[in-house]
Amino acid sequence: MKVDPAKSNSLECTYWGSDDGRVFDILVDGQVLATQTLNRNNPNQFFERQYYIPLALTKGKNKVTIRFQAHPGKTAGGVFGVRMLREE
Repeated sequence: MKVDPAKSNSLECTYWGSDDGRVFDILVDGQVLATQTLNRNNPNQFFERQYYIPLALTKGKNKVTIRFQAHPGKTAGGVFGVRMLREE
């Protein structure tokens, strides 16, 4: 995904609130940014979560690779939307 190398970036993800029992890591260029657990967080509705990306992970880069990796025995996602936000 494209990032601004000179400003703070955040990743915004959209999840389905009825997903249950899902545990996964969100990685930026192979570095764990966050661990997300979905346990009926917002039943029957979509909801968004923002994850601040430390400047050290984007400095000098125009793009990064975002990966969703399930924990052993668990499932990742579902992820229904992903977008990069930057500080204005």
